[in-house]
Amino acid sequence: IGSVIRRLDSTNPQVAIDWFVGRVEAETKFSDGIYTLCPIPDSQCTPSSTHTPRTVVLAQSLSKRLPKLKIWHHLKFKKPMPRKIRDEEILYRNLVVTAPVPAGYLILLDDVCTSGAHARAAQRRLQDNGAKHMCAMSVARTMLEPDEEVFGFRLDKL
Repeated sequence: IGSVIRRLDSTNPQVAIDWFVGRVEAETKFSDGIYTLCPIPDSQCTPSSTHTPRTVVLAQSLSKRLPKLKIWHHLKFKKPMPRKIRDEEILYRNLVVTAPVPAGYLILLDDVCTSGAHARAAQRRLQDNGAKHMCAMSVARTMLEPDEEVFGFRLDKL
């Protein structure tokens, strides 16, 4: 992470969370805006589901450390989705918003970014419901290009 080599596994997940909190804080800078975390739902996250997705747990960790961040967990799938779907159009058609979208800046929060399809589908669905300012952040990404750093910061357009 940066210039420090660390092994991340189930015994020290806090190291990755601490790094990510720093990145979120640096990117949002908490200027005059209102920032709200919007966890991207996992495949089983529906309006009637009772389980807590990893992205919600991550959002809760972030808001404990950065109390100005609020959590808006009202982006869901209409029905449970098959795992591994990466088709943006299928994801978009199956996303629903279950409460009014908050004003201000939405930070779409994902645990792992693979193709970006989930973030782009979420952005489109939220725009349909009045969201104006959004960015997406993920803790990790898959190594689609092996010469990339495993940890680091990269800006991509949604």
